[in-house]
Amino acid sequence: MFRISRATCQNLHNFKSFRAPIPLHALLYTHLPLSRKVSTVSKSDSTPTATTKEKTSQLLEYDGPLSQTYGRLKAFSLTSLALAAGVTPLMFIIDSSVSTGGRAMLGLTALSTSGLSTALIAWAGKSYVTKLRVVEEPGTRLRFTTKNMFLQERITTVYDPLFLEPAEEYLTKVRLKKSVRIPMEEVKRLGMNLNDGMEETVAETTDSKGNVKGWWEVHWRREGSAGFVGECRGAGSIISAFNIDPKFVVGMGRLVRPNPSTTNKEGL
Repeated sequence: MFRISRATCQNLHNFKSFRAPIPLHALLYTHLPLSRKVSTVSKSDSTPTATTKEKTSQLLEYDGPLSQTYGRLKAFSLTSLALAAGVTPLMFIIDSSVSTGGRAMLGLTALSTSGLSTALIAWAGKSYVTKLRVVEEPGTRLRFTTKNMFLQERITTVYDPLFLEPAEEYLTKVRLKKSVRIPMEEVKRLGMNLNDGMEETVAETTDSKGNVKGWWEVHWRREGSAGFVGECRGAGSIISAFNIDPKFVVGMGRLVRPNPSTTNKEGL
């Protein structure tokens, strides 16, 4: 059984970016019934209607320390782009000694510069997590909140922490896995109802109104008596990479697990 030391728990409680109302050692990995899926995984799977009636308890709460900074940068870039787009037509209306070609060049320069800066800020802030909630409903689920270029919220719900891994890419600290490996011993121990060729959704991105924008699905393949291998792929506008504080990634314990390619076939 995985445990977090008392010293580690104390450091995590002192970290300002999140609050843990219950001990972190309660966040042990459990393969969960998945919400939006083609096939069932757990014998205890319930319908969406029954699931919504379950009591939701919040385990961890994280607020991005740079959320306001990113928001202000995006707002400023959008405002500058709107001003550039509004001022450019005036260049052709107001009398000036500058030729029409010169005015067109000035307008194009203003629009391209403002548009490029807006696109760069949107790209850099796309994966930044403004909020993260780890809840029980009834299984452990993670809800990452990010914002798009127009400051609209995108909520990515990960139904099973097994499909998350640490990442060291630029502006990415946690991402959805592209493949997972589960030994047969663990499949039997946890009572997983996995079959060769099964497909299921393990994460999905929605807007603030709950409209699905994209999802992350896994295709299971059995490798004899060794276990199962899941090949993952995205569909639609799924947010698969997340930029959160590295200290919080450490605090998540086994919620974020190493890449299967770095481990042997005996365990994850």
